Amino acid sequence: MPTIILPQHHHLLIEGLRIHLIEKLGDGPTIVFLHGRCLSVKMWEKQFTSEQLASYRLIAFDLPGHGESEYSSEPKRHYSVMGLVNILKQLLDQVAVTNYILVGHSFGAHLVYQAIPHLIGCRGIVGMAMPLVKPARFDLMYNHLDILGQAWQANPAAEIITEYSRISLRLNAPDIPELVKEGLLNNDPKVHEIINSILVEGAYADETELINQCPFLVAIVLGAEEQIFNFDYIHNLQLRLWHNGPHLIQNAGHLLPWENSTAVDQMLAEFMNAAL
Repeated sequence: MPTIILPQHHHLLIEGLRIHLIEKLGDGPTIVFLHGRCLSVKMWEKQFTSEQLASYRLIAFDLPGHGESEYSSEPKRHYSVMGLVNILKQLLDQVAVTNYILVGHSFGAHLVYQAIPHLIGCRGIVGMAMPLVKPARFDLMYNHLDILGQAWQANPAAEIITEYSRISLRLNAPDIPELVKEGLLNNDPKVHEIINSILVEGAYADETELINQCPFLVAIVLGAEEQIFNFDYIHNLQLRLWHNGPHLIQNAGHLLPWENSTAVDQMLAEFMNAAL
């Protein structure tokens, strides 16, 4: 049985911001994790204690304005898509990763897709979100748009937090992890303002084009009982993907790395072998 090495917490100075990250050393290749909006590195706790991933070097960081990372005094600069991609590039340089895969969940997946043209030494990406087209079709892409619109604002009401937490998991999930509520209440409200304006204004690259032009392996991985995304949307896209389509994790919804970590960890190990 491999030895489980506990992760270490660090802070790096990037773009003038203190960025919090956790790192678990390993002899194998590196997996870098990006959480979604209103979440933090706590999203990946089960991956960092996984026996299946024990041989890999694992790194996850809190996006600016989230978790233990610093809030920006220049939100338009740091919370924009390219601002966050630039921070990701500098983070990868500072932690000296090569021969790695990049894993993003929800909004973190969109950052991974947007970063494709700028990644050096990357061998593959795993996105846990459906890609954005231009112009965006949120009406086709998402279920529960009313709940999402209210949750992704400053200071959402208690009943919206409850509903958002519920649809983040598979239907009839027995427990709602505290990290969902905590994330909604403890991020910089400016994050929502900037991200919402980016989506409305279309200030991003078409992610289907980025994926289809990607020089390395791409996987889209979703919970089979996803409640937030509409599967009809992705089935109508033409994408060059690992397994020729989205890879589904059973017994999981939108928060799949938390809900079925065993299946997610096995998938990551298989993808790493295929990408390398």
